[in-house]
Amino acid sequence: MPDIWMDVDTALSEVPVNVFPLTDDTDFKTIEDSVAYNAAGMDLRWNFVTTAGVYTSTAVTPTTSGDYDWAHQGDGMYSIEMPASSGASINNDAEGFGWFSGKATGVLPWRGPVIGFRAAAINNAMIDGGDSLDVNATQIGGQAVGLSSDNRLRVDVAEWNDIPLSTTNPLPNAAASAANGLFTRGTGAGQINQSANGQIDVNVERLGNVAQSLTDLKDFADEGYDPATNKVQGVVLVDTTTTLTNDPAGVTTLLSRLSAARAGYLDNLNVGGVVASQADIDAINQSASRRVILTSVQQYERPESGSTVYTIEARTYDGDGAATNADSTPTLSVTGATSGDLSGNLGAATNPATGLYRWTYTVDSVDTIEPLRVDISATISSSVFTLSFHGQVVDFVAATWTSNDASNLTAIFNKLPSKDYLAGTANADGDIELNEATGSLAASHFAASALDGKGDWNVGKTGYSLVATTGLGNQTANITGNLSGSVGSVTGNVSGSVGSLATQAKADVNAEVADVLTVDTHAEPAAVVAATSSLKDKINWIFSLLRNKRTQTSSTETLFADDGTTPVATSSKADDGTTATRGEWT
Repeated sequence: MPDIWMDVDTALSEVPVNVFPLTDDTDFKTIEDSVAYNAAGMDLRWNFVTTAGVYTSTAVTPTTSGDYDWAHQGDGMYSIEMPASSGASINNDAEGFGWFSGKATGVLPWRGPVIGFRAAAINNAMIDGGDSLDVNATQIGGQAVGLSSDNRLRVDVAEWNDIPLSTTNPLPNAAASAANGLFTRGTGAGQINQSANGQIDVNVERLGNVAQSLTDLKDFADEGYDPATNKVQGVVLVDTTTTLTNDPAGVTTLLSRLSAARAGYLDNLNVGGVVASQADIDAINQSASRRVILTSVQQYERPESGSTVYTIEARTYDGDGAATNADSTPTLSVTGATSGDLSGNLGAATNPATGLYRWTYTVDSVDTIEPLRVDISATISSSVFTLSFHGQVVDFVAATWTSNDASNLTAIFNKLPSKDYLAGTANADGDIELNEATGSLAASHFAASALDGKGDWNVGKTGYSLVATTGLGNQTANITGNLSGSVGSVTGNVSGSVGSLATQAKADVNAEVADVLTVDTHAEPAAVVAATSSLKDKINWIFSLLRNKRTQTSSTETLFADDGTTPVATSSKADDGTTATRGEWT
C-alpha cells in the first residue's frame, strides 16, 4: 500500500520529499535542517509508476517562486510544490504511484514516501467523508441507470414479461393486449375502473385460485374477521413479536437474526448517492498491495572485501487473503539508478512454503553505491499483479576488526617482558642489579673479561664509550654514545652523525629511495588536503585535480573521486564583470 493517498489532477502545495530527516554524510547522525533549494550537488528526481506498470524518472529543479517551491517543514523534513498541469517538468495529472529520491553535497541520499494518486471522489468517500460511503450507481443487473429530470431512477428496460423490447417493439398497449399490457384507468379491456374518489371497483371471483361467491365473502366478513380485536380469526399475532403462533416457515428465524443493530445497517444504505458496485469492491480487493507483499532490507551494506548475500522475500495471497502459490514462479528484477539492470546478482527463486518465495541478492565489495529498485510480477488465478520495492547499496564501515587482528594483538602482548619492575615492584628504577633483592654489584663484575659476551647488560643504558681495544666481540645492544674505530656491520637503528657511508650502504639508501618513488602506492585523497599537509599529500592532491573528473556550473566546480560519482571537494565561482574569483576548495 502507498504511504500516502492524494487527489489526482489537483495542484499540491506541500508534497513530502523525504521519509526520514535529511542526514549529514560525514557522521551519519546530524540532521541537515538548512538544505536550500539550490544546494550544491542538488539532484532531485520524481519517480512515477502508473497502474499499467509504466515507470518514469524525471529530474526536478526546486524553486523559491515558481512551479516547484522548496520548503523546510522542520527537523530536516522537506516538501515541494507540484502543479496539476503546465509544469516545467512534472505534473499531478495521472493516476499511479510516485516518490521523490535525491542527493546533495554533504547529505546522505534520500527517498520520499510512496504517494498514491487517485480520483478525489475515492479519497472523499474512503478518507475525507463521514460515516457513510458515497457511491454512484451506474448499472443494475448489467443495465445502465441514471436519473430523470426530477431525480427519479431511470432504467432502460430490455424485456417485458420475457418479451424483448425495442423501438419497433415497445411495451404492449393495454387496450390491444389486456393480458400482457399495462393496466390503465378506464372501463375498457385491460383497464381499471376507478371512481372519482380514488377507490377501485373490483369484482373478486377467486381467492388462492379457489372460486368465491358473495356468500363466501359475506361469511368471511361476518365470522372470519373480528372487528373488536382487528384480527383475522384462526391466526393469532402477538403484539410483543416475541411469540408467533402458527409460525409460517422461517419467520421466527428471521426475527431472531434481524437484531436492532442489523436493522440499522439498512438505514446506512440510504446514503443519497452512488452505491459501490461489485466491480468496484472487487477492484479494491484485487489490488496488488493485497495480493503480493515484497520485503527485504532497505540498505545493502557493501563489504570491504569479498561479497555479502542478502534475502529478498515475496508472499502471494488469494482474493480472501489466504496464502496461495502463484500460477508460476513470480518474475523478479533489480535495477540500479547508475548501473542499470542488476538482475544478474539474483539467485534462483525458492518456494519453501505455500505463497512464500525467496531469492538471494549478492553485493560485492566493488559494487556501485546507488539506489536500487526491485520489481516483482506475479500471476495469481490468471491475474497479473506487480509491485516494487526500493533500497540502496551503501558503504558505512571503513575497516573491519577481524579475528585475525585479535590474534595478532594477543601475540604481541604475550611477547612483552615480565620483569618485576614493569609491574612497579622491586627494581622499579631499571638499574642493573645482579642481586635484585639487595641491589648490590661486586667490583669484579665490571671487568671487561667479566662483561664480554655476557648478553644485553648494556641495553638501554647511557654514558658508556666503547673502544675497539676492549675486545667486546659481537654485541647485540642499543649503544647511546660514541663508538670509535671500524664497525663490521650494524643491525638496527643508528642515531647521531655518521662519518661516511660505504659502497653497500650507499647502494642500500639508493634502493630505498627508488622503492619509495617507483613501488610504494598511495590512495587518492578523499577530501581537501590541509595547507600544512605532507609533500606526499600535496602531490597527490595536484594529481587528482589534473586526472579526475570535474564538473562546472555557473556557481560551483566539483571534483570527483576516481569512480566518477563520489564528490571529493567543491569550489565556488563568481564573476562580477571585473574580477573572476575561484573560491578555495572545501
